[in-house]
Amino acid sequence: MLNLKNKRIGLIFALKKEAKPFLDKNYILIREEPYKTFKGNIDDIEVFLTLSGLGKVRASSCTQHLIENYDIDFIVNAGSCGGICPKFKLGDVLLASLCIEYDFKSLREGTPSIPVNNFFLSKTNILNIPLAVLGSADSNADSEEKKNYLHSMGIQIADWEGTAVLKTCLKNKKEAVIMKVITDSSSKNFEQEFLNNINKFSYKLAEKVENFIRICYKNL
Repeated sequence: MLNLKNKRIGLIFALKKEAKPFLDKNYILIREEPYKTFKGNIDDIEVFLTLSGLGKVRASSCTQHLIENYDIDFIVNAGSCGGICPKFKLGDVLLASLCIEYDFKSLREGTPSIPVNNFFLSKTNILNIPLAVLGSADSNADSEEKKNYLHSMGIQIADWEGTAVLKTCLKNKKEAVIMKVITDSSSKNFEQEFLNNINKFSYKLAEKVENFIRICYKNL
C-alpha cells in the first residue's frame, strides 16, 4: 500500500501542449529551472506539474527533481503515445501495467521490464481505463517493421519517457503511474497525426488523470 499522507503528487508531461488542459486552469509557475514547475490543486491534493522535455534522460532527471524538492507521494507521467496494437485506437486513454525499455539491453540486466504497482492497477476498473504494455525508447516507432517488432515483444503502446520515470521512482523508493492517450498510429504520418490530435485528445486525457488521482486518495 502506498503512503499517501502528504496529499502531494508530481505530474510530468514532456511537452507544454500535452499539459495545456492543466495550465489553462489556476496553475502558478513556481520555478523556471532546471524544469518549469507549476503548482495547482485537484480538490485538496497539491499538484506539482513539470515539463520534462523529450527523452529518457530528461524524464529521469525531471523525476529526480520532483522527488528531491516537493515531498510527493507518487508521480503521474501523462501525455501522448503511439499505438502499436490494433485493439486500441486513436483517442484511447490507457494506463500502463508493464513498462519495457526496449532500446536498452545488457548482458547482466537484459531488457528492463517493470510492472506498475497493483494499487494503481486496481483503480482502473472504476474509471473503465484499459491496461496496456508500454514500450519506451529514445526513438519513434516510425516504420511497419519496427511496429511489428514491438508487437512481437508484447508492446501495445510506445513513448519516450514512461519507463524512465518509473525506473527513477523505484530507485528512490517512490511509485509512479503512467497514463497515456494514443495520438498517432501511422508509420508514415505520425508527426502530423500527433499535431492534428493532441489538442483534442489532451483534454480527454486530463479529465481521466484528474479523476484517477481523486480515486487514489478516496476514503483515506
